[in-house]
Amino acid sequence: MVGGIVHESAHRRPRLSDQRNTPGLRTSLVDAYPTYVATVLAERGIEMDELTADAVVEGAAVLDGLLTTFEATPYPDQRTSPLELFREALRPVDRALALRGVQPPSDEPPDVAAWDRYQLSPGSSQVLGEQAHEAHLRWAIGKAQAIAPLVNRPGVAVLPKTEESIGEAVRAAGFRMVADVRDAVVALVDVDEADADASLAVATSAGLHVIAFGDAIDDLQRVGLTAAGVDRVVTREALLASPAEVLPSVA
Repeated sequence: MVGGIVHESAHRRPRLSDQRNTPGLRTSLVDAYPTYVATVLAERGIEMDELTADAVVEGAAVLDGLLTTFEATPYPDQRTSPLELFREALRPVDRALALRGVQPPSDEPPDVAAWDRYQLSPGSSQVLGEQAHEAHLRWAIGKAQAIAPLVNRPGVAVLPKTEESIGEAVRAAGFRMVADVRDAVVALVDVDEADADASLAVATSAGLHVIAFGDAIDDLQRVGLTAAGVDRVVTREALLASPAEVLPSVA
């Protein structure tokens, strides 16, 4: 149960370890940092020289400090996500590559951070490895459970925009509409909208239960969305016809 909801599609989510000695969020993400950077650079054909290696050490230290503060912050006061902090800690590597004169990718996506010239930021915690991904999910579940008692009904954010029919379906299923993903436990992303990719990145980064919907979903699109961290993919018709069956059950 997450934030007052029971995930009917739980069998599709990674099995989370309940061992008490499982590495925590900070340890898991900091451990994943050097490997992730090395993997990305290798895929781009960029050599790991001394300057870049020093930047990786600096970035890992920055991430460790950011997450130390983050973990000491109560859930309701956390105004960012662990993945956003991971991205922020990639700045030293970005600077090192620029100093080396490495050519940035030419196909820069529209939602990339202004400083992220080399598109180093991970799209989801899944690319950081199983341990980091599970730690991220445990944080998301813990935050949802901690915040749930603060509201009457679990919140749903519809991205990139809300149409009244979707809002009515959300309310009919026992949820409340929220404008800020920080107040949501579920995100509905309309894949037919122009800003769908950016919306998916926001929703997955926030650790929400993400449901993607569209007028027509083919098998290839379904596979791609699932790989991007989406929990469930449905048609708009199915969502509007049976919202209670599409959205997680309200406990």
